[in-house]
Amino acid sequence: MKTFVGAIGALAMSLCWMGCSGAECSASTPCPEGQQCSAEGICVADTGPSCDDTSRPEAPNLISNPGFECGVADWQPYVGPAVVKISEETSNPKSGSKAMRIQYTETAAKQSRVAAFGKEIPVTGGETICYRAFMRGTGRNGHIVVRESRPGGGFDTSYSSPITLNDWVEVPPSVALRKITVGNDTTSVHVRFELRQPADQDTLIVDDVALWRSPDGSCSER
Repeated sequence: MKTFVGAIGALAMSLCWMGCSGAECSASTPCPEGQQCSAEGICVADTGPSCDDTSRPEAPNLISNPGFECGVADWQPYVGPAVVKISEETSNPKSGSKAMRIQYTETAAKQSRVAAFGKEIPVTGGETICYRAFMRGTGRNGHIVVRESRPGGGFDTSYSSPITLNDWVEVPPSVALRKITVGNDTTSVHVRFELRQPADQDTLIVDDVALWRSPDGSCSER
């Protein structure tokens, strides 16, 4: 009798692994199609890609959807959508399945600078924040800018790098260059990606954007 009950239990577990949520899972025992392995090691329904970066919980990323897996709706064109088109890029992302494409379409009035900028993020005056992203494209240089919002104006910290269409470049390239101590009167910041002096149809492709707080000022958490 015990052997029979054990066989039934094993069969039920096998059938559940084939299609039931709640089965145990691991790196060597994946979930069936349509499910994903939770942090607790249990198969749950696959709800699609994660929008947020949870890779370093001790230094949370202040940029939501930093890998653009959930689209580019958080980013707006500088100049206007007739001149700057912001879209998802699925060819050769740095990680995941998507990146962000910023493309310039030249009009009668040639632009000296085109960009995509993200949401305002509240900060505390005088604190240290750090920034980093990966870029490639067809313009001569790609620029990442962190804009501080202050009463009566703003202040930009930027870094530029030569870019090529196929090779990703990390900007800034070193920990020392990623550090920003914001002004005592700074209330928020946003990240902006720019092409300067672009030619018609020049593109800037961006992925894996990070902006995080660094209480010890090291900027080495990511």
